[in-house]
Amino acid sequence: MADKTYDVHRSMMGDKEYVRGDTRTMSEADAATLVESGALSLEGEDPVAREPAVIHAFGSAKSESAPIVKPPREPSVKAEKAVKNG
Repeated sequence: MADKTYDVHRSMMGDKEYVRGDTRTMSEADAATLVESGALSLEGEDPVAREPAVIHAFGSAKSESAPIVKPPREPSVKAEKAVKNG
Protein backbone atom coordinates (compact mmCIF):
# COMPACT_ATOMS: atom_id res chain seq x y z
CA MET A 1 0.00 0.00 0.00
CA ALA A 2 1.36 3.40 -0.97
CA ASP A 3 1.99 6.06 1.61
CA LYS A 4 -0.16 9.19 1.55
CA THR A 5 0.55 12.75 2.64
CA TYR A 6 -1.46 14.15 5.57
CA ASP A 7 -1.79 17.63 7.10
CA VAL A 8 -0.98 17.76 10.83
CA HIS A 9 -3.63 19.51 12.97
CA ARG A 10 -2.28 18.66 16.46
CA SER A 11 1.34 18.39 17.59
CA MET A 12 2.65 14.85 17.82
CA MET A 13 5.84 12.86 18.10
CA GLY A 14 6.46 10.27 15.37
CA ASP A 15 9.68 9.57 13.54
CA LYS A 16 10.30 13.25 14.40
CA GLU A 17 8.33 16.01 16.11
CA TYR A 18 5.38 17.32 14.07
CA VAL A 19 3.59 20.58 14.81
CA ARG A 20 0.33 22.03 13.51
CA GLY A 21 0.65 22.94 9.84
CA ASP A 22 3.33 20.33 9.02
CA THR A 23 2.76 17.55 6.49
CA ARG A 24 3.42 13.93 7.32
CA THR A 25 3.74 10.94 4.99
CA MET A 26 2.55 7.57 6.31
CA SER A 27 0.45 4.55 5.40
CA GLU A 28 -3.35 4.66 5.62
CA ALA A 29 -3.31 1.92 8.27
CA ASP A 30 -0.94 3.88 10.52
CA ALA A 31 -2.85 7.13 10.00
CA ALA A 32 -6.37 5.72 10.51
CA THR A 33 -6.74 6.44 14.25
CA LEU A 34 -5.06 9.84 13.92
CA VAL A 35 -7.46 10.79 11.11
CA GLU A 36 -10.46 9.62 13.18
CA SER A 37 -9.33 11.76 16.12
CA GLY A 38 -8.85 14.85 13.94
CA ALA A 39 -5.08 15.01 14.49
CA LEU A 40 -4.42 14.39 10.78
CA SER A 41 -6.34 14.82 7.54
CA LEU A 42 -5.51 14.01 3.95
CA GLU A 43 -3.67 16.90 2.39
CA GLY A 44 -6.16 19.62 1.42
CA GLU A 45 -9.13 18.15 3.35
CA ASP A 46 -10.69 19.48 6.55
CA PRO A 47 -10.05 17.51 9.76
CA VAL A 48 -12.77 15.36 11.28
CA ALA A 49 -14.85 17.40 13.74
CA ARG A 50 -14.93 15.99 17.25
CA GLU A 51 -16.62 16.86 20.52
CA PRO A 52 -14.49 18.69 23.10
CA ALA A 53 -13.13 16.46 25.85
CA VAL A 54 -14.50 18.79 28.54
CA ILE A 55 -17.31 21.29 28.26
CA HIS A 56 -16.76 24.20 30.62
CA ALA A 57 -19.79 26.18 31.71
CA PHE A 58 -18.12 28.59 34.08
CA GLY A 59 -20.23 31.73 34.28
CA SER A 60 -22.61 30.70 31.53
CA ALA A 61 -25.44 29.45 33.73
CA LYS A 62 -26.76 30.73 37.02
CA SER A 63 -26.08 28.43 39.93
CA GLU A 64 -29.11 26.99 41.66
CA SER A 65 -27.26 26.18 44.87
CA ALA A 66 -27.81 27.95 48.17
CA PRO A 67 -26.02 31.26 48.66
CA ILE A 68 -22.55 31.14 50.15
CA VAL A 69 -22.61 32.18 53.79
CA LYS A 70 -19.31 32.94 55.45
CA PRO A 71 -18.90 31.68 59.02
CA PRO A 72 -18.69 34.36 61.71
CA ARG A 73 -15.18 35.66 62.12
CA GLU A 74 -13.54 35.08 65.45
CA PRO A 75 -11.71 38.09 66.88
CA SER A 76 -7.95 38.04 66.57
CA VAL A 77 -5.62 38.10 69.54
CA LYS A 78 -4.78 41.77 68.83
CA ALA A 79 -8.46 42.71 68.87
CA GLU A 80 -9.00 40.95 72.20
CA LYS A 81 -6.04 42.81 73.74
CA ALA A 82 -7.32 46.13 72.41
CA VAL A 83 -10.73 45.50 74.00
CA LYS A 84 -9.12 44.59 77.35
CA ASN A 85 -6.80 47.61 77.28
CA GLY A 86 -9.70 49.86 76.27
